[in-house]
Amino acid sequence: MNAMTANVRSVGFTRFVAILTFLVAMCALITALPATAHATTYYVSVAGTDTASGLLGHPVASVQKALHLATSSGDVVSVGPGTFSGDVTMTVSGVSLRGAGASMTTLRGDGQNSVIDAENISSGASISGFTITGGSAVDGGGIYCFQSSIIVTSNTITGNTASNEGGGIDADASGLTISGNTIANNSGYDGGGITCGFCSPTITSNSITGNTAADDGSGIYCTHSAPSISGNSITDNNGGVGAGISCFDASSPNIANNTIARNISNGNGGGIYCNTSSPAITGNLVIGNSAPGDDGGGIFCAYSSSTIDGNTIDNNVAGNDGGGIASVSSTPTITRDTILGNDALYGGGGIYCANPSWPTIVNDVVASNRSTYGGGIYFGAAEPALVNETIADNSAPHGGSVYCLSGVQPLVNCIVWGNSTPMSGCSTTYSELASDPLFIAPESGDYHLSADSPCIDDASATAAPAADRDGIPRPWGAGFDIGAYEYYVPTYHTSTSLSAPKSVKVRKSLTLSGAISPSSASPYAAPGRVTVTMTRKVGRRWRSAGSAKISVVGGLFTYSFKPRYTGSWHFVANYSGGAIGPTTYLPSQSGVRGVTVK
Repeated sequence: MNAMTANVRSVGFTRFVAILTFLVAMCALITALPATAHATTYYVSVAGTDTASGLLGHPVASVQKALHLATSSGDVVSVGPGTFSGDVTMTVSGVSLRGAGASMTTLRGDGQNSVIDAENISSGASISGFTITGGSAVDGGGIYCFQSSIIVTSNTITGNTASNEGGGIDADASGLTISGNTIANNSGYDGGGITCGFCSPTITSNSITGNTAADDGSGIYCTHSAPSISGNSITDNNGGVGAGISCFDASSPNIANNTIARNISNGNGGGIYCNTSSPAITGNLVIGNSAPGDDGGGIFCAYSSSTIDGNTIDNNVAGNDGGGIASVSSTPTITRDTILGNDALYGGGGIYCANPSWPTIVNDVVASNRSTYGGGIYFGAAEPALVNETIADNSAPHGGSVYCLSGVQPLVNCIVWGNSTPMSGCSTTYSELASDPLFIAPESGDYHLSADSPCIDDASATAAPAADRDGIPRPWGAGFDIGAYEYYVPTYHTSTSLSAPKSVKVRKSLTLSGAISPSSASPYAAPGRVTVTMTRKVGRRWRSAGSAKISVVGGLFTYSFKPRYTGSWHFVANYSGGAIGPTTYLPSQSGVRGVTVK
């Protein structure tokens, strides 16, 4: 080995030593760094022991022990099938408490406290997959949340009590999401099922049934809150004021698209009660509720500014006033509702306004309601103007359609027809009283206008709203229509077509069929007719071969074609009718395109 080679080897060894020293130093540094936190699942089993680690294969026996082990956000406490007794407390943000399913895993309280207590949890926690029962507390018999953000989903919360608020759940200054639960047969002084105070929870897609309250809100009670209450079934709750939902103290809930049915109140508001609040009540089914000794079988509002829009308020009963809706010292906006078949012993089978009230009442159907005064609508010291209402087939000994205790209430563009006795204390402008309005099917609750109705194009443009009960723009046609509905015939189109330039070979006969359907929702079958024009191929050219006019029956048309000549034929259907037309469309045929049809 010469000197140069020795030098090169010496330099390489030196680099090796330097690199090795660097790697050792890095390893020491990495070892010194704190370990990265990973989410951990802790398991609970009826066969576990609390001296175990709680990790997979080594479950603990109690839910509370597992919650003590879960100290990091993202940790999960997984509780297996069985019944686990004793109350639990959640203290760590972001921990998920998961059962094996409400039919399999039960958390049973000791009857002294909330079954689950969660306080000061900032975000990310959840409770799912349990039956939660046997709790008894001042607030929140089943679940109590204070200043916490928790998702509560897919549980059955039943058989819990609260001496104050929230038999099933109490959300106090908390941002809860309560979704997909069954909340049944709980009780509280206020809020048998759910109470929310000073918060804005999301309450959606739950079954809230069979709960009771001594004072307010057997199903849901909210105070100083703005909850979103949507898509729930709120049924068969009993007692208190507002047996279905009760809102107090500057609350502004959004109550949308719920079924609120068969709730029975000990006071006002069988279905919904609002006091000093401003709820938005939209798109709900408020059916079969009752306030046997008081007002507002369906909805009651006092000292409130409520929006009541697009609801079906049907077959509710009040022992005093307002079978469907009762408004006292309030300014409700009552629009686009169907108020049908409600009963009140005294005033306002459909709507009752008094003491005084300043409602806006537009585009409603008020029909087949019953009371002693004002079968459809009762006004006592109220100052409304009824605009584009359909008030029909109501019954009362005094003011079958509308009764005004004092003052003269104007009716503008209203249909008043088929009521048991005349109006009392009202004046009318552009309102149809003498002629049959020719509704489509009033016996089944359809008060749309038929094509021959005298109410079409006969209303005042000055007072008419911008849209009707269905949201159809006014006017639709030559003028504004009287009543809650514009006579609306939409633009129609064929739903099936034979696309050009395809043709069919016809030997003996061919049946063409097609459907005329609206371009937007409509209760009407298509009017008008279809003209089928025919061309046939002669040599290399297409020649006209006449046309046929086809009736449209129930939106459908058929045409049986028997040609004088065999060969290739081409058909075009021209639809004429509807609000806008004529327009050319191509229909389908009963065979297969390009194939001989015998």
